Amino acid sequence: MNDSIQEHLPMLEQKPLSGRRVLVTRARSQSSGLVKKIADLGGEPIEMPMIRMVMPSDLSQIDAALQEVADFDWIVLTSVNGAEFFFQRLRELQLDIREIGRCRIAAVGPKTVQVIEAKGVQVDLVPLTFRAEDLIEQLLRMVKPGQKVLLPRGNLAREILPIALRQVGCTVVEVDLYETQLDTGDAEGVARYLEQGLLDIITFTSSSTVQNFVKVMQSIRPDVQALLSTTQLACIGPVTADAARKLGLNVAAIAEPYTIEGLVQAVLKIAK
Repeated sequence: MNDSIQEHLPMLEQKPLSGRRVLVTRARSQSSGLVKKIADLGGEPIEMPMIRMVMPSDLSQIDAALQEVADFDWIVLTSVNGAEFFFQRLRELQLDIREIGRCRIAAVGPKTVQVIEAKGVQVDLVPLTFRAEDLIEQLLRMVKPGQKVLLPRGNLAREILPIALRQVGCTVVEVDLYETQLDTGDAEGVARYLEQGLLDIITFTSSSTVQNFVKVMQSIRPDVQALLSTTQLACIGPVTADAARKLGLNVAAIAEPYTIEGLVQAVLKIAK
C-alpha cells in the first residue's frame, strides 16, 4: 500500500479491556448492565450467575406486614431486589400504594432510589455511601424510641441494622421478601477457563456470589486458590471483599463508589 495513503487510514481503536475476559457472577436478571459495559469497553464478558432471587414459598409473613403497611413509621429498603419484590408483592395483593405515603422511606443506593421513585413514592433518607453502617449512622439520628420500622429484605441480609434499631427502642419487623439461591451456571466451563489461565478478571457483587462461587469451584477442584492464581478479583464493596478474603482469596480492586459503575472502574484499574 502506498505509504502516503496508509498514513491517512484511521487506526483501529484500542479499547481499555481489549483482549480481556471478565467473569460476571451476578444474578442473570441483573447482569445485563455490567455485561454491556464490559463489552462496550472491548472486553469479553463471560456470564456465570452464582445466585438467583425468588419469592419465598411462604408469603404469610410478608403479606401480614404489607396489609398493615400504613402502621409503620419507617420502611427501609436496602437493595434494588428488595425494592422490586416489595412493590411486586404490593401489586399482587392489590394494595393501595398511597398507603406507603404515610411512612418515611430510607433506601440504600441510587438504583434502589430510582425503583422507589419510579412508583411515585418519595424517599426521605439516602446514606452518602452504600453500606449498612452508614445507613445506621444516619437513620439513628432520625428515628425515635417506640417507632415501628419495617425491614423487607433478603434472607441472607446482615443483622447489624435491626440490632441497632432495637437498641434505641424501635419496634422492628423483619420479613424475608426474597430468597437467595445457589445458581451454578456453566461451572465446568468456567473451571476449564481458569485451569487454562484464560480468565483475566472475576467480578463479585455480593458476599453470597463469592461464597457460592467458591463452593461450586471447590466441588470441581478443591484448591480454589491455585485455580485462581492467574486471575484477579474485583469486588463491589468492602463487605464483599471481606467475604472473599475470609475464603482465602486475594482481592485486586474494590469499587468506589460501591455501584456497578464503580465496579467497572475497578476492573479498568486492574486492566491497566
